[in-house]
Amino acid sequence: MLTRRNYYVDQKKQIEQVVLRMIDRLDTLMSQCMSYLSEPSKENQAFMLWTEDKLDAEEKEIENQILNVISVQNLDVIELKWLMTMSRIIRELERCGDQLTNVMTVCNITSIESETTEVIERFFLHESGMVQDLKAGMLAKDGERLELLITRDEHVNRLNRETYKRMTHSMNENKLDATLGSKIIMMCRFLERFGDHLVNAGKLYKNYMAFEKENERIL
Repeated sequence: MLTRRNYYVDQKKQIEQVVLRMIDRLDTLMSQCMSYLSEPSKENQAFMLWTEDKLDAEEKEIENQILNVISVQNLDVIELKWLMTMSRIIRELERCGDQLTNVMTVCNITSIESETTEVIERFFLHESGMVQDLKAGMLAKDGERLELLITRDEHVNRLNRETYKRMTHSMNENKLDATLGSKIIMMCRFLERFGDHLVNAGKLYKNYMAFEKENERIL
C-alpha cells in the first residue's frame, strides 16, 4: 500500500512540474512572438514552432501519465478530481500555444507594420500578467490570484472590442489598408482566445480547490 501511495505522490509531483513548465513556455512563446514581429526571420519562426512542438509533446506526456496512474492506482475522489483537472488544464494550455502560432501565421500573409506590433504589445501587457497569475495561483492554491487572472481578461476583451471598432472605422474612412486592418482584427481575435483559454485553466483550478475543500470534510 505504501509503495502504491509513493507511486501516486511521485507521479503527481512529476505532472505538476510539467504543467508549470507548460505555463512557462507560454511566456516564452509570447517573447518569441514579439521577436518574430521585430524580425520576421525563418530562425525566429523556427523558435516559435519548436516551443509549440514542446507544448504538444508535454500535453501528450501528461495525458499518458494520468491514464497510467488511473489504471494502476486506487484513488480517492480528491485525487481523481485533481488528475481530471490537470488533464483539462493541459488542453487549455496547448490551445493557448495554438493561438500564438496562429498570430505568427497571419503575420506571414503580409508584411508586418508597426501598427501590428503595437496592438499585440497592448494585448501581451495584460496576458503576460495572466500567465503569471495562473502559475502563482496554482503553486500557492491562491484563489485571489486566480480571480485576478479572470479580471485581467476583461481588459483583454475590452481591448479586442476597441481595436475592432478602431480598425473598421479606419478602413471605412480609407485611412488604413484593408488587408492590414483585416489582419490585425484576426490577430486580435486569436489573442482574445488566448486569454479565454487562460481563464478556462484558472477556473478549472479554482473549481478543483473548492471541490478539495468540500470533500476534505467528508473524507
